[in-house]
Amino acid sequence: MVAYPEMVAGTNGFCTELMKTAAGKLIGKLGAEAVYCIGVKDLGIGIAVKIEDGNYRALYPAVMKILEDLKILNYAEINRLLTFKNPPNLNNKGVKVGEIRAIFDLKRV
Repeated sequence: MVAYPEMVAGTNGFCTELMKTAAGKLIGKLGAEAVYCIGVKDLGIGIAVKIEDGNYRALYPAVMKILEDLKILNYAEINRLLTFKNPPNLNNKGVKVGEIRAIFDLKRV
């Protein structure tokens, strides 16, 4: 998955861009009904995220916030993935009316 991330999620997909940016320190895979799973190699941990209503729009901002709060991604890596961190919230005419943000905080112990 790390060697060929495009085979996981195609060109420009979140899984692909996350694994390319993280350069081997993690793998990430999207699942059905707004589930996302991450394996972090050096920490030997797995992270699973589920958006309860099954809508994907909050999934990537939540995953990005987790990876940022737990210091799994560094500042430069987060900046390379900014399009996934706070995507625009568009009205039905395609006009930006806000952005989607994760509003929780995690601490690594």
